[in-house]
Amino acid sequence: MTGVFLTGVTGKLGRRLSDVLVRDGVEVVGLHREEGQADDLEQRGVTPVRGDLAVMTEAELAHVMRGTTAVAFTAGSDGDDESINAIDRDAPARVARAAQRAGIHRFVLVSVFPEAWVNHELTSSFEHWLRAKREAEIQLAETDLDWVIVRPGALTSESGSHTVHVGGAIRYDEVSRDDVARVLAHLLEHTDIHREIVELTEGHDRIPAALQAYANFVRSRHAL
Repeated sequence: MTGVFLTGVTGKLGRRLSDVLVRDGVEVVGLHREEGQADDLEQRGVTPVRGDLAVMTEAELAHVMRGTTAVAFTAGSDGDDESINAIDRDAPARVARAAQRAGIHRFVLVSVFPEAWVNHELTSSFEHWLRAKREAEIQLAETDLDWVIVRPGALTSESGSHTVHVGGAIRYDEVSRDDVARVLAHLLEHTDIHREIVELTEGHDRIPAALQAYANFVRSRHAL
């Protein structure tokens, strides 16, 4: 992998992911909406590309992501229904189609844990958000891309421990954004896991070992 096109680069998780990738020597092209964000991104080693994910066309997205070899979708909506539809539901599929146009195959999508409603008030807007995230998963899974859908548990801002628990179906728990970022970077840089959903919480296994164990499990399952 020589470069990653990253949506949500100015968010809490995207910022952490870009920092990990840059430290690993990976070129990061980050999509940002506000003019004043470009200087900060450049200082952090990110190549800034200005654009609004909610309205950019497939062709426009394909143009700005050309030259990268993987896509990481960490963007999230502002919480109102219009933004949820535009960013959480519709944008991942449009970015995926753009990636196909640009000849990019690896696509890592940050989604939501099935039990994300725990400790949240189930308002109609929150339910709408959950449905939108699920629809985005379905649309990505229907593509021919080499996708991975990551469902982190309840995100915290605690310092990462470099240890996690991963699997196809695990119990809901917390996980630090630091460790989610490291898992995403690993999935972008190492393609042992293909077209799978990865649920992720805090745990006791070092990140590379945890992901390798899951990759081995998936391979053994496919061999049956």
